[in-house]
Amino acid sequence: MDHHSYVKDKMPLIGMGTWQIRKEETLHKVIDEGLKEGYRFIDTAQVYGNEAAIGRILEKVLPQHSLKREDIWITSKLGPANAGLKAARKSIEKSLKDLKVDYLDLMLIHWPGSSLKSENPKNKVLRQESWDVMCEMMNEGKLKAIGVSNFEICHLEELKKSSTVVPAVNQVEYHPHFHQDELVNYCRDNNIHFQVIQNRIFQRCDIFVPGVQ
Repeated sequence: MDHHSYVKDKMPLIGMGTWQIRKEETLHKVIDEGLKEGYRFIDTAQVYGNEAAIGRILEKVLPQHSLKREDIWITSKLGPANAGLKAARKSIEKSLKDLKVDYLDLMLIHWPGSSLKSENPKNKVLRQESWDVMCEMMNEGKLKAIGVSNFEICHLEELKKSSTVVPAVNQVEYHPHFHQDELVNYCRDNNIHFQVIQNRIFQRCDIFVPGVQ
């Protein structure tokens, strides 16, 4: 199964975001209640600083809800400071270890930039190196699907020209006060799931845009 099909067939429509939740007691309550109510999708990121806590929590609560690793979807994101050939692989391996899993369902490049200034041309090189590493780790089975976050059309076009692997997902902000309709159309035309960030609730684009693949 290719990673586009994996996302389409297995990614839940709505998930629990964990941004700004670092207190483990609070995070435990959020995840426990979410699983109780039927949520099966947890979204985190390296920069959130809570992957290790989530790993410890899932180790405890999954058996309590009669769930196994394969019953839930976990997304994480490569931090801008970890962009590049060596740092990307090392940090993703750490994410796997901290989350206590053998694989991630989806790994995203969190931001098109890095720790460098936005105008630095090396950002383009680091983006490509990060993407190449993620492609390798997907082939190794450590990442089931890979994608990007906060990428604009120019960044997606850049990847399209330099890699045969098209991102399965682009996770971005989209709501009544901030429309990115051109980006929505681009993702539809290029078989990229347009995933919406909305107040700790993560939704797949087909809620808003039927037919996006």
